[in-house]
Amino acid sequence: MTYKIDKEEGEFIRKFFPIFGVGYCRKKLNKTTSQIESYVLNNNIKSNRNYNCNIRDYLDIDNPNVIYTLGFLWADGSLSKSSKNSYLISVTVTKRDEKYLKKVLKKWNDFKWGIFNRPAFKRIYKGQEINGKPCTNFYLSDKYISTFLVNNDYLIKSGASADKIISQIKTELKYLFFRGYFDGDGSISYNNNYRKVQFSSCREQDWTFIIKLCKELFIHYAIYKKSPNKLGNSSVVEISRVNDCIRFLDYIYQNRENDNIGYTRKYNRYKQFDIKPIIKTSQYKGVCFNKFKKINPWVSYYKGKYIGCSNTPENALKLRENHIQSIIDKNANTINQIN
Repeated sequence: MTYKIDKEEGEFIRKFFPIFGVGYCRKKLNKTTSQIESYVLNNNIKSNRNYNCNIRDYLDIDNPNVIYTLGFLWADGSLSKSSKNSYLISVTVTKRDEKYLKKVLKKWNDFKWGIFNRPAFKRIYKGQEINGKPCTNFYLSDKYISTFLVNNDYLIKSGASADKIISQIKTELKYLFFRGYFDGDGSISYNNNYRKVQFSSCREQDWTFIIKLCKELFIHYAIYKKSPNKLGNSSVVEISRVNDCIRFLDYIYQNRENDNIGYTRKYNRYKQFDIKPIIKTSQYKGVCFNKFKKINPWVSYYKGKYIGCSNTPENALKLRENHIQSIIDKNANTINQIN
């Protein structure tokens, strides 16, 4: 750090101090607060409090880490009033996920997110006891960034669509927003018989931005309301066709090996997602797949009569063979009795 402000640094302060203030100039020029304030005072530089900030002059929203965070904040972030013209931006994650988000937020050039660790806790919500896990809260107090978020519906995101903020992002980088949103509110589940990608939010959530993406990617989806649980009602977008699930995950995880942005634990589930193919036809006579049965979907029949069901076509075939053998044995016993 140098202690003298040269001509170029002085021009920078004259240009940006009236707009962004001491903190911004201090970080950009690697100076102390007192150096900036002394220069401002000696040169009679005034603050322009009514300046309408162009966020691209202040925050690099083409930065992949910033785009990912904007998606994550749409899922799990919150804004709370911190002063007359500013909000506190915060997001809370479990301790096991702290490392993923911390790595991303560190790459927000010139902005330092605060960190607060919270121990496990218990609380009563709607008459139910909820056991909270140890978690980490990341927070940032910045007038221009919080105003940008408010102007793009982050204050009302529980009942709004994310179209405004997505329109601010370059088309070729939008997948990073959806990756961040998926890490916050999305889930992957699968076994031998089904694949499923879900987004869950409050009952009033406007899913227009997810619907638009599904249509662009030619993905089938379903939206339904979940019955109340201990946390209340919820709304869910579900993608259940295997090819549609893979198409969506391929989209959000493109370039993941290079950028290394986001939850590694979810990315690893994506890589395991299609290891076991879904077989819905049987080579065995009298055995078929029932898509409406999530448990033991392989059904055995003999001469049109239902015999039983199992978790694999081989086990279902065994049920059928045992049933046929029992009929043969029964008939043999009847013949022996007659003779």
